[in-house]
Amino acid sequence: MIKKILFLSLGNFSGPLISFLTLPLITRLFKPEDLGEAHWIVSIAMVASIVFGFQIYNGILSEESKTKAVDKFYLNLIILLLSAFVFFIIGLLLVYGEALAMLEVFGGGILGFLSALNLLVSTLYARLDLVGVIAKSAAIRTFSIVGFSILFGGWLGGDVLWLVIAYVIGEVVVALYYYNMRRRVLWTVFIEKNKIITVLMEDIRFAIYYLPSQLISNGVNAALMYFIKAHSIAMLGVYSVLFRLVSVPIYSIGSAVKSVFIINFKNYKGRKWWLLVSIVMVLSIFNFGMFIFFISIESYGLLSSVLGDKWSGVDKYLSYFFIWIATSFVNVFPLEILKHNSKQNILLLNELIVAFLKLIVIYIVFEVYDMVDVLMIVPIMFSIINVFMLGVYMFFCYPIVVFGKVND
Repeated sequence: MIKKILFLSLGNFSGPLISFLTLPLITRLFKPEDLGEAHWIVSIAMVASIVFGFQIYNGILSEESKTKAVDKFYLNLIILLLSAFVFFIIGLLLVYGEALAMLEVFGGGILGFLSALNLLVSTLYARLDLVGVIAKSAAIRTFSIVGFSILFGGWLGGDVLWLVIAYVIGEVVVALYYYNMRRRVLWTVFIEKNKIITVLMEDIRFAIYYLPSQLISNGVNAALMYFIKAHSIAMLGVYSVLFRLVSVPIYSIGSAVKSVFIINFKNYKGRKWWLLVSIVMVLSIFNFGMFIFFISIESYGLLSSVLGDKWSGVDKYLSYFFIWIATSFVNVFPLEILKHNSKQNILLLNELIVAFLKLIVIYIVFEVYDMVDVLMIVPIMFSIINVFMLGVYMFFCYPIVVFGKVND
């Protein structure tokens, strides 16, 4: 398991490395306001990608039969296409004629659809143990997005529209790559028509419980960005760069971990609880060490120098954004165990608690907006909530791992 995770992590880390090395050029070609608006559209895409398919695709990973996993892939593909069609029809009726709103809804919708499609294919490939294909896709996606962003920014001038188009092209390139690598797998259909409902009902709990939990989680993050955007689009640009700088490498590794963790964890022959505790403890110690390191170097102004004159003062926020995202990453491990052991109802309940706590933080912070540093206080408070919820998740995982069967 550790070997596969490391392989996928290293493969996925090449994408963030490209993003990091080219970030100084991006921040010079585009204004903070454009990067902020683009990040807002990407957040809309994330919410749309969750809705498309209703999260039922998660059942592919825990399916014992590879033949049945391919069956589930095609069912999810049909659901994805139908839900996207409905989304665009409703979107057209709501925002037709409003230029910025159409860019946000249709740009976010198209990007969300392509992201959901690629996630569906990568989930099938993870179940079929095609880790090499998944690992390469992260670098291809980032290289395409960054390459076209630089091309459009330098050739056509920095503009939010071209940033969104670059993101869309990146997902299209990945989709073509996935199709070209294993087209035989994608065209192998085993499902019988009279079994469609039966197969679908096996994973319907993901739509009932996991879909709302993901919508709540991403909805809270979107609410935070909406409030920042309402007060200062330039501040949202700073938020987007910091979030991108920290979250892209961490989430890339997290994506790799989620792809292989539960499959290998349930087959682990040793003491599963101590393995889980060891993973959580090692990552927590590492995160704390990195947090202290970032605090110790913030006075040198290295990040501001790298990003350019328009980004002075961002160094003091880096450590807080890191600990926020890093603490959420640690929670991936117990969450995956709960998700694939018919405990989606617990996930939904816990997500409601998290959303309630975070919305209280957001409300209080923006009530006293002029008195606090939003980009510092919010990550600190969200980190505290993440640590608290880690304890809750581990509490619910204990009886499953020690006394139960880690399986779906």
